[in-house]
Amino acid sequence: MSTETAALPKSGARGRYWKHRLFLLFAVSALVSLAALGSSAWLVPYAIATYAPKWLKETTGRELTVADASFNPFSLKLDVSGVALKDGARVLAALDSLRLEGSWKSLANAAWTVNRITLNNPQVNAHADSSGSLDWARFLDALPKSERSEARSDSVPRIVLTNVEVRGGALRLTDERVGMSSAGQKRAEIAPLTFKLDRLSTLPRDRGDYALDATLNDQTRIQWKGRIGANPIESAGDVSITNLPLNKLSSLANVSLPIDLAGTAALQANYSAAIGTDFQAFGIGGGSLRVDKLTVVRGDDEAAVGSLVLAPISVSFARIEAATPARSDGRAAAASAAQTVYAIEPFTVNATQAKLSRRDAALPSLELGKLSNSLPIEIDVVQRKINIPKITSEGLSANFYRANGGEVVFPF
Repeated sequence: MSTETAALPKSGARGRYWKHRLFLLFAVSALVSLAALGSSAWLVPYAIATYAPKWLKETTGRELTVADASFNPFSLKLDVSGVALKDGARVLAALDSLRLEGSWKSLANAAWTVNRITLNNPQVNAHADSSGSLDWARFLDALPKSERSEARSDSVPRIVLTNVEVRGGALRLTDERVGMSSAGQKRAEIAPLTFKLDRLSTLPRDRGDYALDATLNDQTRIQWKGRIGANPIESAGDVSITNLPLNKLSSLANVSLPIDLAGTAALQANYSAAIGTDFQAFGIGGGSLRVDKLTVVRGDDEAAVGSLVLAPISVSFARIEAATPARSDGRAAAASAAQTVYAIEPFTVNATQAKLSRRDAALPSLELGKLSNSLPIEIDVVQRKINIPKITSEGLSANFYRANGGEVVFPF
């Protein structure tokens, strides 16, 4: 008994003993952490520039090349340059350089937090062959699937992105099914694509909404705040688009118009959309559309409006696939019938400084100082009828011209 008691350290020595042990534990943990951080300085670039290309080649057959990569584990700065993803001789994607500045706030936010992302000259090229098969779809299908990735989830990854900038980007689609002789005519292209994203957050504390603030081509500003869900896919929120140049709409939508448009548009509205296995629905409400310095040109005819305002804009669309019950005789059921519903709520129109003219005429055919309607315009989609109950014009003047054959000539 006396021997065991003498072997125990005294209370003061015991305290120093445990402090010494805790200090050693803390020192070892700090050294291990520093070693892990230090090793990531070469592990991360190795994974990006060496391991990822090798893994992608083995799993998908596609070739990924990365010219250079570097990572600072203390400032969380990642630099990657000379990136190219190829499917045979065809380039799926390319990137001159990427700089990513992470944030240690990821620990506090429990979310992937990035202070800044800059992409220089990113390019995405998609090609559809004569059968309609898209090379990007084949590439994604070749990636290995896990049971976890295939499971459906309503949750959205927790991310906080700030100061995202894309410079000189390009999106291209080439479709062999178009059947045109010129390869350039087969291509839909959005370039150059430049925009800035100030902030995108999916954290619940952001009022349960996600926010987007971006600038396209240093001119058009897009602001969005809303929610996104799954099962079914649905979204609702508020959107604002300002300084949208109309002369670029046809190229962005890859649509050839018989007229030339110019001017800037601004749209503000709230919206809701949902897509399920047997239905699609979309609607906007309480919106307003404003177009400034609008001009429409076709040949020698030109229409110009100083400002045009449509409000309130409320449009809804729904399409439902009606399920057809199976036949009792075992035969295949007929194709399901689809029901489509449109609705356009009444709205008002206000226009100023409108002019309709021919370029070879001395005076405009029609000139109007102001046009407005005190009662809303009603559009009946089912009956294909437009009702304009009352319209007011100010400063109206008209000029009529006769052609050499004697007929009256009107623009357009």
